[in-house]
Amino acid sequence: MDELLAALASSGAATLTGLMLSDAWEQAKEKIVRVIERYHRRGGNPDSLLEESRLRLIAARDEGNPADASDVEREWRLRVAQFMREDATVVQDLIAIAVSMTQSGHRGAHHELRDSTFNGPTAFQFGGTGDQHNTFGV
Repeated sequence: MDELLAALASSGAATLTGLMLSDAWEQAKEKIVRVIERYHRRGGNPDSLLEESRLRLIAARDEGNPADASDVEREWRLRVAQFMREDATVVQDLIAIAVSMTQSGHRGAHHELRDSTFNGPTAFQFGGTGDQHNTFGV
């Protein structure tokens, strides 16, 4: 059960932090605050927790620091795991919000790689709708 809990918590945290960096964040945030309020029993303001995490993720992205982004996701993975100990449906709630954002026409984060050199087989996969657009050349 611990492996399953870890996998589900990881999925929920990845969904949450992915939404934080997406165009759909403002719309999703209100729904996520309501979900977290149901599970967050230690006081504190879920809105503030989310906003602090989002600002840290934006800074990590802008500074090219994936370790800081990983720290934020790890913190949310621990929080989601704790929420799941109280009620396992929290991950379903978070994923349902992400799916509803996609179905309502909101797109996920936009990822670009520029001026990169790749040697050998290379594959990239980003979450979202599964659309991939490649442009080669100058």
